[in-house]
Amino acid sequence: MEPPSSIAVELLVLSFSIFGLLICSALISGSESAFFSLTPGQRDALKQEGDSKGEKVLELLSNPDYLLGIILQANNIVNILIVLLSTMLMGHIFNFSSYPVIEFLVNTILVTFLLLLFGEVLPKIVATHFPVQFAKMMSGPLMFLHPLARPFNSLMKKLTSTISDNLESKGEVTLEELSEAVDIATPSTSQEKKILKGIVKLPTTSVEKIMKPRVDVVAIDIDSTNEDVIKLANECGFSRLPVYQEDLDDIKGFLYIKDMLPYLVDRSGEFNWKDHIREAYYVPESKKINDLLEEFRQKKMHLAVVVDEYGGTDGIVTLEDILEEIVGEIVDESDFQELEELNRR
Repeated sequence: MEPPSSIAVELLVLSFSIFGLLICSALISGSESAFFSLTPGQRDALKQEGDSKGEKVLELLSNPDYLLGIILQANNIVNILIVLLSTMLMGHIFNFSSYPVIEFLVNTILVTFLLLLFGEVLPKIVATHFPVQFAKMMSGPLMFLHPLARPFNSLMKKLTSTISDNLESKGEVTLEELSEAVDIATPSTSQEKKILKGIVKLPTTSVEKIMKPRVDVVAIDIDSTNEDVIKLANECGFSRLPVYQEDLDDIKGFLYIKDMLPYLVDRSGEFNWKDHIREAYYVPESKKINDLLEEFRQKKMHLAVVVDEYGGTDGIVTLEDILEEIVGEIVDESDFQELEELNRR
């Protein structure tokens, strides 16, 4: 029989080990909620901060499937250890040798309660309220586990890819099938059918097909005067114009004509239109217009410069171009004027 002091030490070690593992389980579970609840705005803030912990967070989020694999592996290992050590601790404290069913129920209910409350629910509530702080705190430990989890993650990725590919091949609906479904359906008007077909085609239509080509782009030379800009705006009728230096391959940004209003009110004042040039947004010609529409929505933008594979300007694409791909030609006041002039001829 072991001396009492030895049993007491063993119970103490087991208790502290379970407590430490429970904290680890809480931190790992909370990190899952913290990382995957970060908003796009919070991620942009981490980029701008340039903090080392923030950079680690963004690096981990660059491969979310791998990050989730690390978290799940670590959490499962810790929870298994908690169950094993808890069973040992309960065996030392209580004697259930005559009642194995009661021993099983007590161990299962107690450990499950502790894991759910302190290892899952509470930490995830905290992490959801403080996602940035929690993610930064856990970025270091998860980066340490990153190489250790690679072998198992690679194996799991192969297995899940095989299963998902088989499932997708059975349940996948092609765009052609959706287009046929729209043709078969009987909306109240032909315009509704046209809109539905336009929406179906969004994921397969590239920016190159709807953009205003380079030869048709009206742009402002950066050396233009205030009067030159007003004159050009009156001639073309556009509310936003690209600004270039030397040629269209070097676009400096966009000028919103509404920013010229102070000059129109008081032409005697010191007004420099170049101070109002807004940053240009560039997209590749191969980008799908459904992705561009979402980017326009997130960035609250209306137009972008389309570039080719060499970085040269291919054209300009606007929010109106995308909408016209869905609903058809959008005719504004300037279009009516053009039609009237053509009719007079």
